[in-house]
Order: sequence, then C-alpha cells, then structure tokens
Amino acid sequence: MDAHKASHAVEKHDGVSDQRLSRSIENRGSKTEASTLRQHERDDAADDIAAADGAAAEAAYRSSLAIARRQRAGLFMCKGALSLALLLQSRNRQEEGYAVLKECLAQLNEGDDVTVVRKARALMREMAGSQQV
Repeated sequence: MDAHKASHAVEKHDGVSDQRLSRSIENRGSKTEASTLRQHERDDAADDIAAADGAAAEAAYRSSLAIARRQRAGLFMCKGALSLALLLQSRNRQEEGYAVLKECLAQLNEGDDVTVVRKARALMREMAGSQQV
C-alpha cells in the first residue's frame, strides 16, 4: 500500500510539474511580449523627446538669431544662423537652412577671416550644392 501511495504521489507531482511548466512557458511568452511592448513604448517616448528637443532647440536658435538681429550683432547673428542651419540640415531642411545663412551673410560687410563666418559660408556652399532645384 505504501508503494501504491508513493506511486500515486509521483504521478500527481508530475502532473503539477507539467501544469507549472506550461504556465511558466505561457508567462514567459507574455513577459516577452510585455517586454517587447515596453521597449516599443520607450522607443516611441524617446522619439517624442527627440522631436520635442529638436523643436525646443530650433526655437532657441531662432530666438537667439532674432536678438542678434535686433542688436545688429553680426557675428552673434552668424553664429546663431550657423547653429540653426546645422539643425535644419540634420532634419533634411537644407533649403531653409540655406536661406537663413544667406540672409545672415548678406548683412555682414566684414569678418571673412573669422572662423564662424568661414564655417557659415562653407555650409552655405555645401547646402547650395546639395539642392536639386
């Protein structure tokens, strides 16, 4: 009788183990799906933050450029225009970046020996070359 009870207990234990294993596999699948979903949500949130940061950076550069214009601070205007143009270029908005640089550089009568002016002129040439009009 003891052997029969022991045999029955082993069978019962094996059934429980099978059930637990099945649940564990199901849970792992759900955990993997949940983990994948959470990763997609994090990626979407990161994209939203990057877009918001890009919009905030663009607004800040435009504000800086406007202040420099009002103060007739040519080199600061050029520096702001260069930063804005680089941001616009990174967002595939070369034509807009080109226009910003062109307007800024047209107002400068001097400064061709200043690094920021040389960089702005070089970027403007690069953008002009990449435009397919």
